[in-house]
Parts: sequence; C-alpha cells; structure tokens
Amino acid sequence: MRAALYTARPQPEVAIPWDDVAPVRGMDGTVPIHNMPPGTAVFLYNLYPAEYGCVTRPGTADWAQNLAGLDGVRTLIPFLGQLGDFSQLRLFAATTTGIYDVTSQGTDNPTPVQPFAVQTGNAGRCIALHFTDPNGNQQLLVADGANGLYEYNPVGSVWTKYTNQITWPDSTTANDIDFIMTHKGRVWFIARDKADAYYLPVGSKNGQATKFQFGSKMQHGGYLVGLWNWSVDGGNGLDDYLVGVGKGGDAIIYQGTDPASASTWSMVGTWYIGSPPAGRKVAVEVGSDLLLLSSVGVTSTSALMSGIDPTRVERNVTGKIARLVRDAVTSKSNLYGWELSLLPEEGLLALNTPKNVNERHIQFMLNLNKVSEDSGGGWGMWRDVPATGFASFGGEIFCGTADGRVLQLRGSLDGVDINGAGGTPVDFSGLMRFTHFDAPALYKQIQFIRPTFITGNVIALSSKAVYDYNLNEQNLIPAARERGGALWDVAKWDNALWSGTFSESVLSGGSGYGTEAGIYIQGNTVARATLANIEGTYTRWKFL
Repeated sequence: MRAALYTARPQPEVAIPWDDVAPVRGMDGTVPIHNMPPGTAVFLYNLYPAEYGCVTRPGTADWAQNLAGLDGVRTLIPFLGQLGDFSQLRLFAATTTGIYDVTSQGTDNPTPVQPFAVQTGNAGRCIALHFTDPNGNQQLLVADGANGLYEYNPVGSVWTKYTNQITWPDSTTANDIDFIMTHKGRVWFIARDKADAYYLPVGSKNGQATKFQFGSKMQHGGYLVGLWNWSVDGGNGLDDYLVGVGKGGDAIIYQGTDPASASTWSMVGTWYIGSPPAGRKVAVEVGSDLLLLSSVGVTSTSALMSGIDPTRVERNVTGKIARLVRDAVTSKSNLYGWELSLLPEEGLLALNTPKNVNERHIQFMLNLNKVSEDSGGGWGMWRDVPATGFASFGGEIFCGTADGRVLQLRGSLDGVDINGAGGTPVDFSGLMRFTHFDAPALYKQIQFIRPTFITGNVIALSSKAVYDYNLNEQNLIPAARERGGALWDVAKWDNALWSGTFSESVLSGGSGYGTEAGIYIQGNTVARATLANIEGTYTRWKFL
C-alpha cells in the first residue's frame, strides 16, 4: 500500500534582518531581474534619484488659465532680456490662436499679444531664438509651425511679423519658416517640409539668405527636422559643430566657420540614429554633449563620434529604460508632445511624452548628477503632470497644458488653483529591486518592512512584499502618519523624533512567499519627501 508523502511546509528559521539603500541608480532594465543590484528599481512613479535618496516630484499650481486655442498651450517661450533689474523678463505661451504674455501669476483669459492668421495645423508649435545684434541689443525671434517668422523687441514690447526683411534664394517666404537657430553668429532657418536649410550673414537677422543642402546627404530621406549646436573639444580646442537631423533618421555633423567656403567648412560624418518622433524639440545640449531623441531612444552625439552604434539601445542614454521609451515612441511617434529639455532647478533631463486618450501623463526624468557614475544614469518617472512641454523661467519650472493653462511646478500639492487654494497630495509609488538575500533557491517570507523617508510634514504610506517577479502595481491604501518634530532644549534626546526625519513601519508580507522578493511602496505627501532606505526582517526555509 502506497503512503502519501509528507508535504507540510518546513519550519522557517528565526527572523533575519535586512537593509537596502534607496534606488539611487534608478530604474534599470539592462540587468537580469533575478537578484538585481542594490540601488536599482523596477519602476518609480513620482519618485526619482536625487541627492541622499529618491525624492518625490514637486506639485502643480495654476499660473495662468483660459488661453484660447485648439489643444491648449503648445509652446512656452521664456525671455530674459539684458537689463539687470529683470524688467524685460517675460514668459510667453503659444496656442493655435496666437502668442500670449503670461508673465504675471494669475493671468486669466488674456488677449494674444501676437495673434495668428493661420490657426490650424502646427500653429502654436514654435521654436524661439534669443538674438543679440551687433549693437548688443537683444531680441526674440520666433518661428511658428504654421505662421512663419516673428520678432519680439523688449523695447516697447513690440511684436513684428517678418514679411520682406529677408531675401530668399528660391520660392521660400518668411511664412514658411518653422525652425530657427544660430551657429557661430549666423542665423539658420528651416522651411516647412523642406530637406534643406538657409543661413544669413554673420551677425544679421535680415538680408540675403543662402541655401545649404542637407537633403542630398540624408540617405534615409525625409525633411530636415532641426539643427543644433554641439560644443566639443576636437583636439584643437573647443569648437561648435553643427548637427542636423533628418526625419528618416540621419544625423549629419559639420564643422567650420563659413558654409560657403570648402576650405573652412567640412562634413564630419553621417550616422543613422532612427527616425525622430513628431515635432522639432527632439534634441538638447547637455554640458559638452548633444542628446538626440529617436525611435531607438536618446542618443549621445559624443557616443556617435566615439564609434558606438546608436541602434544598440543598451548603450544609449535611455539604455536602462530602453523598453519603456521604445514602446512609447513606437506607439505614439506621430503624436505631438515629444520634447527633450533641461530642468536645472531639479538637476534633471526631462523627456516629455504625448498621451493617448485614457492614458495618464508620463515624463521620464534623468538625474544628471548620476550620469557620470555609470552609463544610463538614474531614471525615474513623473506621472499625472499634464505637460505639453516645459520651460525654466525665473528660477522655477513651468509647463503648458492641453486645456489652456500654464502650471508652475512648486510645493507638494497637485491641482492648486490660480488663487493658491485647494490641491491634493502628490501620489508616489515604486517597486524596488528583486533580491534573493544571498540565499538562492530558498523560500523567503518578508515579515517586517520599514521604509525611511526624510520629510518635513504629513506623509501617508503603505508597503508590501511581492514575490517571484510580480511586476504589477499594487492597489494599496496608504495609511497617514503625521511627522512629529521635537524642540531643541525641550525634548528628551533619546526619546524625541527630531525635525527633518520620519520613519514609517509597516507589517506585511506574511500572506505570501517566494524565492525572490521585491518591496512595493505606495503613498502620498504634502511635503517633498526623500526615500533614504528600506529595511526589515524575513524568514527563510529550505527548497521544497
């Protein structure tokens, strides 16, 4: 007679303490999910690597509202001016109906300072250039996607539409211009749906334009998306290269001073980087590098020059989040809203993505202080910031929205109205790395979890252990705890919780077990909070 095998679960060992640092290396999909390295995470929403740990994102507050136009605010244009008293400081917002002055907080239902004649298509999608003439006077030149070229003069706050100020070498007119930049003192233009560019004499914003052919060098075809400066030390001192990107995915690099002279102007090379998504804000200069956004992710121009194949996505700037970026670009490449920008106030490179109906807004955020530590840097994500694009203005971060508002990113409450009232705490969540606690094949059960946050006010937090590569977001209900500070010379040293720290303990994990565990945290906060570490205890038993 056969007897049943004894299948009772072996008794676990005594509780074992564990400790893990905050995921300061950010999300990392380049490493095996099995026993991920310390300091990494599977995903981080409204948490991103920063100094001392991972910090929650700032909140959002209405700055201006009721700007008329289809799809709301399409471009924010800051202008600093040259006066030390900042009296020329301006923030403009472009919609399909025109350009609005939104410098003042509380702007409501404004009239455009520069109306647009064409209010369809790419109207309101603008590229701006700060131009300084030979006399040292600064103006703002703006190329609109449907209405052409404009100039803003801060003396008198006058907007002027270009008509015949520039003589073009072909049938192009100022109305066709939708991209503008400057390289070594020359203003360059790109016309709508053209593969070539135009440039003016050094130091001029008017006069005779000369055509320069890029199309014949673009092996993969398409129109010329944009031109950008790249400051690089090529061995003979610092120099500015000119980088052009075609819609088909060709990156073309030139060096020199006079495009009309073969003795002072030459092509450095061409590379295929993948087709860029919709829009022209697909590049940004970061220090001594130029970053380019395309279907393969964000490519470093320096890496191109050093021989790295940009189609090897794991070597890109977005290598650690390659799958997320690749999926987003593939599914939404034809939607407008893609933008690479710098947010120096937070030390971030921002990759804004458009959103489909019923999706939540997502921005990928790279802590620039982490880039030098290892390739790919420290990535996190912002969620539920309804940005069509970002701008830095007056030492603060602003974004436009699709419903005609301009938001300031500040504090830790989302949805603060234009009068400074209301708002809800910023939600955050994250799944930390999976680990086998240096005991592969053994089953574990997390008994106790204690995330430690550095914060200054109320925080609500819950945490949970998930096992064996469960990558789903959990639906937890954060439990509110109010941080209690202590008064110096009043509170007892060993008994008080001193200002600036908050520690939350949550019992969890007893309902499940597995060979590898990851810690999921979810919460909300009314003050910026920094995740410093997560610790706890677990038990383990032998392989079943």
